[in-house]
Amino acid sequence: MWRHQSIKPLFLSGALKTLLDLLLERALEHKVVLPLASGGSAGHMLALDYALKPVLNALKAQKILHGVYAEDNQIHHYDRQPELQDSLAQRLDDAVAAFWLALTRHHPVA
Repeated sequence: MWRHQSIKPLFLSGALKTLLDLLLERALEHKVVLPLASGGSAGHMLALDYALKPVLNALKAQKILHGVYAEDNQIHHYDRQPELQDSLAQRLDDAVAAFWLALTRHHPVA
C-alpha cells in the first residue's frame, strides 16, 4: 500500500489523511475529481491547491477541477438543513455544472 507522505497535517484533517492512505496508488485513475473543503478562515483556502491536489495527482486522477473552499461562516445550521450564503451557493452550483460537463466529456452518458 502506498502512503501519502507529502500531506502536511496542518492542511488536512487526520481523518482525511487516514482515508487517503487507505487508497491504492491508482485509485483515482480515469476519474474526474471536484475538491470541496471548508475551514475556519480564508487562511486555509490554499490547502486545496497545495496539500490536496498533489495527492489527487499522485493517485492518478484523470482530471482535477478547480475546487470550492468555504469558510465556516458561509454555512449556517450544520446540525439541521445547512443554509449557504448566496455567493457560496452560486460557486457550488458553478462547480457542479463544470463537474457534470467534465464527467460527460470523459464518460459520455448513454
